Amino acid sequence: MNAPQGLWYTTIVNIALLIALFIASKPLAQPLTITPISDHIAIQVTSFESANITQATREQWDYPTANAIIDLRNNPGGNLYDAVAFGALFVTKNSLIPLRTSDGNAKMITRPTDHPVIPTNRLIILINNQTASAAEASAHVLSHHPNSVLIGTTTHGKVSISTPKANPYKALLIGPVTPNITWAPPTTNDHQTLWLKAMALANQNEQRSTQYRSKSTTSESSTPESGPTISTSSLK
Repeated sequence: MNAPQGLWYTTIVNIALLIALFIASKPLAQPLTITPISDHIAIQVTSFESANITQATREQWDYPTANAIIDLRNNPGGNLYDAVAFGALFVTKNSLIPLRTSDGNAKMITRPTDHPVIPTNRLIILINNQTASAAEASAHVLSHHPNSVLIGTTTHGKVSISTPKANPYKALLIGPVTPNITWAPPTTNDHQTLWLKAMALANQNEQRSTQYRSKSTTSESSTPESGPTISTSSLK
């Protein structure tokens, strides 16, 4: 004998409610995670959209001067102010990033004199083609670290700014961020293995750079050459 149609409907609704409750009970993925790995501290930022990443990083950071990996892969952006402020935590350079204002002018955003600093010896910045908008701005700022290396693939190149708050800035003036080391890792949730591989790539790059500088110094001492001519222009 077939069950009444109403019973089947009630059963389906109950199952749907159970699934919804199960999903709701699972903790939401956090946009910021800080994980010690080998002799580095890995900072993964998946979005600048829904949290104050700068403040959260300061609150969670409890390490002495260290090497750091900042993973901005698949970060679609979010709040520009937070993204730039986050990047400025790790650099001391005054000029951070050029932006286009709503009236069409270009303006260089500078680092506030009282902005906090998290001291790091080396910065490995991971990017890919899904690193976009505010996250690209953050990667650009982070690249000012004197011992930084960008690893991954060229970023998305989304120059428009869509920060929800009213703001005078409409576009980034930096274009896509290109890596120093091109690397397209496989899609996986095993982030720690990828971070270890990125560390190995950075170490290899550092060794090659040291060897190159050593050879260049030897060559320059034996055959002096005039330096290159560099032209400059004001930002317009």
